[in-house]
Amino acid sequence: MSQVAVERKIDLWEDDPDVVHAMLHYLYNFDYNDRDIDQHGSVSRMPFNIRVFALVHKYDIEPLKIFARGRFKELTKCEPSGDGFSRAVKLLYEGTEGTGTHEKNMRADLVKYAWMHYQELLDEDPGFRTVLTNVTGFAADVATECSAD
Repeated sequence: MSQVAVERKIDLWEDDPDVVHAMLHYLYNFDYNDRDIDQHGSVSRMPFNIRVFALVHKYDIEPLKIFARGRFKELTKCEPSGDGFSRAVKLLYEGTEGTGTHEKNMRADLVKYAWMHYQELLDEDPGFRTVLTNVTGFAADVATECSAD
């Protein structure tokens, strides 16, 4: 259980206001809007959903973790464009420990997408090579997925 859950005190001032808004909207409506995030297409919404996932990891809100992962999985049906995917990788791998079931599953979703769209990501996402090199564990996870195919 997270420290926040144990203390039963939440200081939201240090978190991104858009992500906090999404979390609060979900708590009251069981949904949040990730469609007005930017103009770069649906793959660019990936980082926002990862930020929601990481925030609710911090506050231990399991149903919203599941919801954010579902939103992310919907986006994996889209072709890569822009740097949304590489930003999502960096946020997930650096923002969560990767030890819980939901975190492992979300990382597996990212890795599967990376392998399925490897060449397109190299061509379309300027940050993809950087996350392969600099984000600890990501390249190894992609290599493992590659060898499983």
